[in-house]
Amino acid sequence: MKKIIVMIVSIIIACNISAQNYYYYHNERVFFEKNEYVRNIFISTSTSEQQRKIFLDSLQKCVARVDTFSSFAYRMFIDSSKLSSFDSTVMHNYAIVTLNAPELEQNQSKFWASREILLEIKPNYVLQSILNSTGVPYVSFHQDEYNPAKYTVSLISDSTIYYAQRLYETGCFVFSEPNFYGEAEIYGLEDNPAFYDQWAIHNDSVNINLLPAWNITHGDAKVKIALLDCGVDLDHSDLVDNLEHGYDAVNSDVYQVSAENGMYESANDWHGTACAGVISSLNNEECGVGIAFGSRLVPIRISFIYVSHTNKEQNPPADDDIIYIQVWNNGWFIDAMNHACYIDKADIISCSFGLSQPSDAVESKIAEVCTTGRDGKGMIMVAASGNTRNNNVLSDTLKYIAKHPSVISVGSVSPCGKRVKMDENCVVAPDYNSCYGDSLDVVAPGLLIPTTQIESDCYNSFSGTSSAAPHVAGVAALVLSVNPCLTREEVTYILESTCTKVRPDVYNYGNSPNHPNGTWNIEVGHGLVNAYEAVLLAQQMGGYVFRSQTEIQSNTLWDTASLINDDLIIDSLATLTITDTLFIAGGHRIIVRPGGKLIVNGGTLTSACDGEMWQGIIVEGNANIRQAALAQGSVILTNATIEN
Repeated sequence: MKKIIVMIVSIIIACNISAQNYYYYHNERVFFEKNEYVRNIFISTSTSEQQRKIFLDSLQKCVARVDTFSSFAYRMFIDSSKLSSFDSTVMHNYAIVTLNAPELEQNQSKFWASREILLEIKPNYVLQSILNSTGVPYVSFHQDEYNPAKYTVSLISDSTIYYAQRLYETGCFVFSEPNFYGEAEIYGLEDNPAFYDQWAIHNDSVNINLLPAWNITHGDAKVKIALLDCGVDLDHSDLVDNLEHGYDAVNSDVYQVSAENGMYESANDWHGTACAGVISSLNNEECGVGIAFGSRLVPIRISFIYVSHTNKEQNPPADDDIIYIQVWNNGWFIDAMNHACYIDKADIISCSFGLSQPSDAVESKIAEVCTTGRDGKGMIMVAASGNTRNNNVLSDTLKYIAKHPSVISVGSVSPCGKRVKMDENCVVAPDYNSCYGDSLDVVAPGLLIPTTQIESDCYNSFSGTSSAAPHVAGVAALVLSVNPCLTREEVTYILESTCTKVRPDVYNYGNSPNHPNGTWNIEVGHGLVNAYEAVLLAQQMGGYVFRSQTEIQSNTLWDTASLINDDLIIDSLATLTITDTLFIAGGHRIIVRPGGKLIVNGGTLTSACDGEMWQGIIVEGNANIRQAALAQGSVILTNATIEN
């Protein structure tokens, strides 16, 4: 009994340790404001419904408003005169409270600390010894499966900020920071049901030049885009045939989920399905056509959305001030990147959200996957620049993730070719601005975009940089479809250097030392992404022509260097003659059907990418009948070379 009392007392003491309002990022202190009058309260999932009701009823006397994340997680706006009563009630129920975190704010971003610390230990130190010697009240710790120097430490205290500071100041860690939750308002549900056309494709004056790119490729099924968002409708008729097996990175005891394989959880989680449609909607007559509908999409759930209101004091809230708030956790994001890179083997990550605050742990993982992904060629990561209602002077307002130097940051433009902003009256005037600044790379259509909605519905008006980023992810998939050997740096060069210098009458493009891939402007980056020019340059850099037609049904001559990114099938009664080099993407093969013929006359069959093997030639036939032209395939090699 005495031991139990001591443990409870120590927990209460640890809970009440006051940390200064900063954490360490890039070896510097990042300061923030703390709002004790807004609390994020998580309750143990083992509590009964009656226990929860009694506890919540007692807190209701102290609060003006409550936003509900789940049955076990709440955001509470405390009456300014009842803060001490609120704290007392929480303390008396500490056995069932798994988190009591005040709202934090930095650069107008809202976030709060979990009971976890993300850290990277320096060589020759032992984590458990340091935790014990510094008195950190940890419950457990686990190692990053793909980087053994990185750990997540779980605490039994709400003083995560204090203990993260304390660990970093030992000098034993590359970084030590709270595993923050972050949130941001989701924009983009415009009211314009008559805008049915995909102006990003068909608009005469401003479009991404997609139709001629589609004459070359619709995307290849071997190219995979991982969509990190709030889940996707896996049964949507306009998406289902393009979806890979997904993953749910939302790992929270208090936000219990039934979602699996990247499925959305609630009716509020519309955002991920809308982004998915921009990339992968099937070529049918439903919800528009995805930019790379021939490629595959991996849905990875890293967030959830709850409904809040602009007026925090009005209770009950008015019906017309509903806003959607997306919540994520840095640890979920890191887990999702690991899964996309190392498990799903995705080529591209598309992120239509931005973290609330800078994080060494997140930035380190981004740098890692952008370097090691795609078997060392580097994963291509695309992120929305973000939206804001702050309409001030030119400044770097981009959200984190988009600011990372390895990430392609994407702003949004309207059908007029101008940056989306609150005073833009072309088609519709939104109530937000597309973020811009020195970290901006390119822009894409981001206003009134037709796409998919959960439960097999369609939007005609998805907007914001959330809709712009998947356009660029889709174009990146087209680029990799025609040249799978490109490195991340080469794909970045292609996308940026081929941009259309949209609206030069409005934007002054010039040289910038931080943006070497062509002229650049602070509001629209290198310009509007150009799918056709990007695909053409990708082929030129490979030194070959991309062959999208890989089933040969009639006599065909390939007398220029060519690349295929799929199995090559030569049908019966057809002959393919190759007199130059044929580059074959890794894992693919040539199949000669009975009656078909492959002639390599002075040509070479080789792998497309260095270090990758193609799978050879399969000659089909019937061994039980007499050889004849239609009974088996044939291969004729004259001064031919077969490599790799």
